[in-house]
Amino acid sequence: MIAAIHCGRRQLAIDDEAWKEYLRQSFSLESTARLSFEQLRAALNHLIRCGFVKRDAAGAPIVNEWAFIDTAVSDRQPLLRKLLMQARAAGIETGMQVAYIEGIAKQMGGAGKSGNVHTPLRFCDAWQLRLIVAAMEFHLKRRHRGAPTDA
Repeated sequence: MIAAIHCGRRQLAIDDEAWKEYLRQSFSLESTARLSFEQLRAALNHLIRCGFVKRDAAGAPIVNEWAFIDTAVSDRQPLLRKLLMQARAAGIETGMQVAYIEGIAKQMGGAGKSGNVHTPLRFCDAWQLRLIVAAMEFHLKRRHRGAPTDA
């Protein structure tokens, strides 16, 4: 989410001093890195209200990042819908959900282990999607307990 905020700042041409002033007034902080998840979400929403348009890797505006579910193979659709609901339950910002879940998939099992999924979500098979659903369940339980999410 920090990367999206920095992209928004660049897109809106907000310089460092103006951004630090916004952070001081809104959160009593001077660094985006020190913001909590809720504060990051509020800052991103502020940029969106100011005119920031989220874009995909090709530079096209993100309209519906989950549109590919309807064209997916029928055995994968329920798993993809489950991931969509898990992303919403986690409070992940719309437009960032697929990237967030793909990031979780890349971290599964630690670096270099067989549990890692480096395939874009839309191209994952049913087995990979089941692994990702399980990882998201674990992630949601960990967040619900208040445990660190980066371990």
